[in-house]
Amino acid sequence: MKLRYWLIALAVAGLALAFAACRESNDDETTPAVEGTPPDACADNTAPSLDKAIFFVDGEASGASATFMESASVDIYLTFSDGECNLGGGRIEYAVDGGEADKQSIGTDAPCAAAAADQVLGFTFSGMGEGEHSLAITLVDRCGAGSAAATLTYTLTAYEPPADDDSGDDDDDTAAPMELAGEIRYYGETTDYTGRPVTLGLYTDWLPGEELPVAYVSYTVPETGFPFAYEWNLDDAAVAPGDYYVFGYLDAVDGDGVFVETVDPAAAPYYAVTVAAGLTTTWHVNLVAPQK
Repeated sequence: MKLRYWLIALAVAGLALAFAACRESNDDETTPAVEGTPPDACADNTAPSLDKAIFFVDGEASGASATFMESASVDIYLTFSDGECNLGGGRIEYAVDGGEADKQSIGTDAPCAAAAADQVLGFTFSGMGEGEHSLAITLVDRCGAGSAAATLTYTLTAYEPPADDDSGDDDDDTAAPMELAGEIRYYGETTDYTGRPVTLGLYTDWLPGEELPVAYVSYTVPETGFPFAYEWNLDDAAVAPGDYYVFGYLDAVDGDGVFVETVDPAAAPYYAVTVAAGLTTTWHVNLVAPQK
């Protein structure tokens, strides 16, 4: 079992390092392209298109406007397309009420296009200050070209603790488990991966190095193919509540080792997911085929 953990750790380390090679963004306005971008790569570059942004409050789509409490789990996902397919290594910029923009790096596994409803590209948002607000979002590719802004509106309300129902069952020992659940998806050429294993691992760092996974689990691609649903009981895996990075890969070929970055579709999201005791957190795993 320990050997298996080390193999998983080495595989994910290789995956993360491969995706991190182009990940760093450059915030210097005089040098808009990401460091390491070849000089010719941006010669005929066009800006990405950001068509839509959608709030997801507590896992449910809410559209371009939403009302939520300060404690709510809020994600924002984007509908976008990029002709040069070079969003990977770029960034998402978002500003509240016209203020200074916050920046979120985009992992190099970003696809050329996706819909907000598929929850492929986005970020976790925490609102502050009760009342009505606006949120302007821009996509910037690795060459420094920015999209037109998509604007959302939201109303933030004060946190209200759950009401006590006085039913006397506060000590009920049938509490719901802590879970990750969602879909495992595949983006790439149409290929039959029926019966192939998909392995997910939880890590506390985006670049784990030699860190062992906190937990891992494997699923088998069903005959119906992708996407397929999964549920991972983290209590059974003795995982503590907190923030984790969910790495995943599909072992596409027998006999070539645990993970081969040029062969195996992989998921290496650039932001963490928060899991809490007694709650099921929605998290979709987006496996992306290696770029040729």
